[in-house]
Amino acid sequence: MELLGVLSDSHDELARLRAAANILRDRGVTTVIHCGDITSPESVALLAGLPVQWVFGNCDWSQAALRRAMLLHGHMCHGRHGTLKRAGRSIAFTHGDDPVLLTRFLESGGHDLVLHGHTHRREERRVGAAKLLNPGALRHADPPGFALVTLPSLHVQWFDLP
Repeated sequence: MELLGVLSDSHDELARLRAAANILRDRGVTTVIHCGDITSPESVALLAGLPVQWVFGNCDWSQAALRRAMLLHGHMCHGRHGTLKRAGRSIAFTHGDDPVLLTRFLESGGHDLVLHGHTHRREERRVGAAKLLNPGALRHADPPGFALVTLPSLHVQWFDLP
């Protein structure tokens, strides 16, 4: 069993990101995926010590600075989209502002879990063979928060942040 932390759209909401990082550490997550709109290297630094996989969103204008921060903290940057295998499951992730890419991930039949952000709204549903998951956002969301996914079962647990 593995535990996956899924974040998106932190938009420099540092207090909530710090709270989320503490929960992720306390829960012993094995992988963290951030689905973009990180905004600044300070946000990357708050997840230091966690095994983070990042993709960029449409508000990540300083990509060179973000990449340097990710490298400094031993994180992996996938650019605009990425894929991983964890606990026998295929995971695809992107920010979600490119609907063609998101549809391609869903329709390929090659992914068990497809993650995205961008809308700032939580979503969990089946699309064909895949589970589609949007963890919501840390900023401009009601409620702000993130998700944990237990692998390989794909059970989702939601976390609200003040």
